Amino acid sequence: MQDLEYYSTVPVKAPRRDDYNLVYVYSRGKTIVNGVKRSEITDQDMADYREKPYTIEIGFDKDAYYAAQRQHGAARDALVEEFKADLFAENDISGARAEAAYRIATQERGSNFQEIQDLFEDIAALFKIKA
Repeated sequence: MQDLEYYSTVPVKAPRRDDYNLVYVYSRGKTIVNGVKRSEITDQDMADYREKPYTIEIGFDKDAYYAAQRQHGAARDALVEEFKADLFAENDISGARAEAAYRIATQERGSNFQEIQDLFEDIAALFKIKA
């Protein structure tokens, strides 16, 4: 089983909404800035554009933002599934009992990997006791 920090570090950065705000600046039908991320334009540049008789539009690229969210979520889900598989293997438990132990651990402990692991190990040990 990997170190628990490994499962907490999602390799795909979570998207920031501000990174998907696109700036368009026009002057008399001519494009000055065409779809540049707002985070890449300095505040001074924006102030300069506002002082001039420019038309400024800020649009949101929702398709790209939602795609980035899905990509981050998929990477996070893959890590959680890897954690779950490693937890089952380390505790030598599988099937319905393993799934039940994992479900109980996650319901009781949320998303804290250390707490889930501790509770899962306790429940798995109980399942292994012979009557």
